[in-house]
Amino acid sequence: MRAKEFITEAELDPKGWGETPMATDVDYFGIQIKMKPSMFLRLASPLSGSGVNSDVVKHMQAGGKIAYPVLHIKDPIEWETGDFKEDARVTSHEGRNRMTNWIKLRGDDPILVNIFFKNAHRSRFITPEMMKQLSQGVFSETGKWVNGPLFEL
Repeated sequence: MRAKEFITEAELDPKGWGETPMATDVDYFGIQIKMKPSMFLRLASPLSGSGVNSDVVKHMQAGGKIAYPVLHIKDPIEWETGDFKEDARVTSHEGRNRMTNWIKLRGDDPILVNIFFKNAHRSRFITPEMMKQLSQGVFSETGKWVNGPLFEL
């Protein structure tokens, strides 16, 4: 069972495979939450069979580090004034291959995910009320409503 040895070595690192410039400075541009990888995959557009990257699998199985997955959220501008009548929507993502393989190698326990908002484009503009609202549900990247809780508060 040599594969089990590799499973414990895969880890998350902001500068790992799949890093993005904003993700290396999430404390300034966004926020990190704990989310199940399966929830991340529900929110991102589906990975097509031709989109599977076998290099990611090999990298992770060999204990290579991977970057935190990322969700970009279009938050209604009204959220800034505490008006939560409109719902947010996932507009893009980064990390489907990594999260698909993470589940296979490590399971579906919550991990850190970077969230970046379109309107509240700096972490100082993201309020606890906004995070509570987002956790209750959001439109996925494909336009389907996904009920929460989406992540741990």
